[in-house]
Amino acid sequence: MKKAVSLLLCIILIFSTFAFAIGAEAADIHTVQIKGKYHQAQARTMLAKVNAFRTNAVPAGTTEENYQGTQAWAWNKTGTKKLTYNREKLSYDYELEQIAMQRAAEISVYYGADHTRPDGTSWRKAHTKYNDANGYSIGENIFATLNSDSISGVQEAFEWWLEANDPYEGQSHRRNMLGTDYPFVSVAFACFEQNEVYYWVALFRSAVISSRVTTVGTDDVTVAVNLNTRFIKSIALTPNPASYVMDIGQKENVLCEGKLITTNHILSYEGSDGKLVQEPTEIKVVPTLTSSQSGVVSISGNTVTAQNTGQTVLTASAYGKNVKISVRVLQTDITGAAITLTQHTDTYIYTGEPIYPEIESVTFGEYSLSPNDYTVSYLDNTAIGTGTVTITGRGNFSGVSTKSFSIIDAADCKHNIVIDPAVAATCRRPAKTMGSHCSICGKVFIEQKEEGDPLPHKEQMQTGLEPTCTDSGYTAWSKCADCGEMIQAPVEIEPLGHDYPAVNTVTKATLTANGSIVCACTRCGEKKIDTTIYRPLTYILAKAAYTYNGKVQKPKLAIKNANGAYIGYTHYKASIPNGKNVGRYKITILFNSAAYAKQYKYLYYDILPKNTSAFTLTAAKKAFKVKWNTQKVQTTGYQIQYSLYADFRKATTFTLKNNKYNAATISKLTGGKKYYVRMRTYKTVNYAGKNINLFSVWSGKKSITAKK
Repeated sequence: MKKAVSLLLCIILIFSTFAFAIGAEAADIHTVQIKGKYHQAQARTMLAKVNAFRTNAVPAGTTEENYQGTQAWAWNKTGTKKLTYNREKLSYDYELEQIAMQRAAEISVYYGADHTRPDGTSWRKAHTKYNDANGYSIGENIFATLNSDSISGVQEAFEWWLEANDPYEGQSHRRNMLGTDYPFVSVAFACFEQNEVYYWVALFRSAVISSRVTTVGTDDVTVAVNLNTRFIKSIALTPNPASYVMDIGQKENVLCEGKLITTNHILSYEGSDGKLVQEPTEIKVVPTLTSSQSGVVSISGNTVTAQNTGQTVLTASAYGKNVKISVRVLQTDITGAAITLTQHTDTYIYTGEPIYPEIESVTFGEYSLSPNDYTVSYLDNTAIGTGTVTITGRGNFSGVSTKSFSIIDAADCKHNIVIDPAVAATCRRPAKTMGSHCSICGKVFIEQKEEGDPLPHKEQMQTGLEPTCTDSGYTAWSKCADCGEMIQAPVEIEPLGHDYPAVNTVTKATLTANGSIVCACTRCGEKKIDTTIYRPLTYILAKAAYTYNGKVQKPKLAIKNANGAYIGYTHYKASIPNGKNVGRYKITILFNSAAYAKQYKYLYYDILPKNTSAFTLTAAKKAFKVKWNTQKVQTTGYQIQYSLYADFRKATTFTLKNNKYNAATISKLTGGKKYYVRMRTYKTVNYAGKNINLFSVWSGKKSITAKK
């Protein structure tokens, strides 16, 4: 039973003018925390297998009988021929590995058929700097396997990506590892295990950014992944409990368990019953709490603190799903609260007038009440004897608590002597001697006296502030180090104003990077002129191919920059050869101007051979004959293509390598079947030291039925 699935290689772009990403509003993106484990020690062993494949060596752990003959091959685009390769080894890139590790965690959340990331953007967005938009070729293979360990998964993923039994359209992973379409020189792999599923990612790039080996831990990790709400299938929230009754100051951890399921299926495979089995991704989530009534409770994370009496409804929210949790906050009974008076001896001198001792604090357990939490009343607070202070709770508090105090005659005061400590002189006042007095009746036992004069100020210099182009500064100034009084005031210095250079700084554009024109202040860097010089991006030939007519033919050229505007002829010179005979002609473009650095770009155009003027078909037994007017000028031979289908799918092509032929018989056909036929000429020419075939356009199609 095969328990794995792989997705097709994403399209790789170099300087492409066609690119898109599935967008998402910022409000639709949420960050989920994915717990799993990386198996990078095993993932890095994949490098040897891929390089053995590229260089035609037998991969380690694989027998010869499973890899007979040349392995570095892939189908041509028509699926009619195996093209063989012998590539250089790829280098491991550790910067690229970090991206691969993030992508492996991402596909554990959303395993999209087009490699779309969980936040809804293109897979290319994971490459934030060294990407196709900045002139690099990049590619990605992904794979998932169930109930496998990371060691056996290396071989499983590698063999899946080989796609040896697939047609051209199904060999995108294989072509990626061979680098048949793009000049890859580096690679990195990642394996992320989550819920007993192993997610594999291979990334390829046309540059090596970091060859410095990094260490990756083997412990369980938590990886942050951005998720678009449109990929969420369902979410369940369960409060535990669903209601609370609290007192003022009480704290509770409000628990709400959440489980999220994404719309995709991490993998599909053929089960024992032959049906498709699908496993959705489940993610534990932590909801956000909000209160319907402000002031009743305060919320910090999942901790709720009762603040005021009343009722409120908490809403636990996650990804558009809400559940309600009721909270009731009761009044707190402060009976028995501890009352502390400002006169800590709780003794006061009789004056004949009512005495109102001040309350310093009221505490109830760990909670301190404010004066707004209670009212105060006094009893027996005039005559000599025992008086009472009573507080009565209000607002969030109920209940009554009392505190007794004594009123005595001054003659009966037993004195509570307190020391008035000596005071050192400062620049604001003279020194004072030590003294003492009774804290109850106020009797002075030792009088405090002033001695000497105030001290002189201690001048302390303060650093001035240098002016800037736009802001004022000031000179150094001084103040007293003891009292802070200013001694010498600062003097304001006017702003300097911007200092712009006489000549602008020009960074010329290249084929791969934009340039700029900058005029910036030499002091603060503020820009007065900041213009982008966009790099050349799109090269437009009036025609990329002509048909031979015995006359000189060549295309006109136009170039657009990365902003879509045409680049003027003053910035480049284009050498376009005069094409007359059938062949491929190289166009040389030299950029060299005040805006563009000296660099070359090469294009080509073709002059194709002229086709035959006409051909006829004659039916024969399980065959047909083709006869045509010879086309000997600027040709090497002919091609005849025939198919049972009018659109020429599954066609067979017959090549005649002599332009003197004017007839051919196509045999071994099925009698009674109708065949569609077309012709074209070709010429073998030398271009860049290699022989290539240039073909004329196909003739119109004709049909004929082979005789039985």
